[in-house]
Order: sequence, then structure tokens, then C-alpha cells
Amino acid sequence: MPPSTSFPVAPSLCPRKRVLVVNCYIDYSREAIRRPTKFPQAVGPIFLAGAFSRDRCEVRCYDELASGPLENESLLGWPDMLVLTGLTHCFDRMLHLTAYARTKNPKVIVVAGGPISGSIS
Repeated sequence: MPPSTSFPVAPSLCPRKRVLVVNCYIDYSREAIRRPTKFPQAVGPIFLAGAFSRDRCEVRCYDELASGPLENESLLGWPDMLVLTGLTHCFDRMLHLTAYARTKNPKVIVVAGGPISGSIS
């Protein structure tokens, strides 16, 4: 009898998907600066990153508020899925990061959320 395909595949046989969660931020001054002491800091992106299975995904987080604009080209080309979150005024930044990531990896899946998702629906 041939093996059934309904059995789950062992995680070791499937390559882990790479997920990059980015908290998008554009400073009101429009300068490329970081604000590590600005209060409050976002906790949503870290909570969101924890929702991905560590057995099936390699997850990295980047916070533009604390670390400054994401300009690392190798990091933007790394993920299979780019998850963007941020405040409504950061929508343009989400579009920028989407364009940069798709330039590096045309097959990247981009997911956006946060308060902006209610504004555009």
C-alpha cells in the first residue's frame, strides 16, 4: 500500500520559512533618525512574531522607531514573508519597504496590518 499523503510531513524535511516583522516608523521631522527613548515603544510586532511556529519559521524583528530606518539590503532580501505594522502616518514607509523587498526578492509575500488596515479598507 503506498504511503498516505494525509500524514503531516516532518518539520526537518520542510525548509523553514523566513519571516521578517518590521515596525515601520517615519519621524515627524522626516529625518532618518532613531528614537530609542521615545515612549511608548511598540509591543505589537514582538507579540506578532511570537505567533509564528518556531518549528516552521525563522523569525526576525526590526523596529524602525528604536533602530532607525531599515536600510540593510541583505535583510530586505532575506524573508519569504515581510510583515509590516505601524501607525497610520507610516503607510508611505510600508509602501517603500514593500518596493525595496520586492526588488530584492520578487516572490516575497507582504502582509500589512495595524491601525492602517482599518483606514484603507
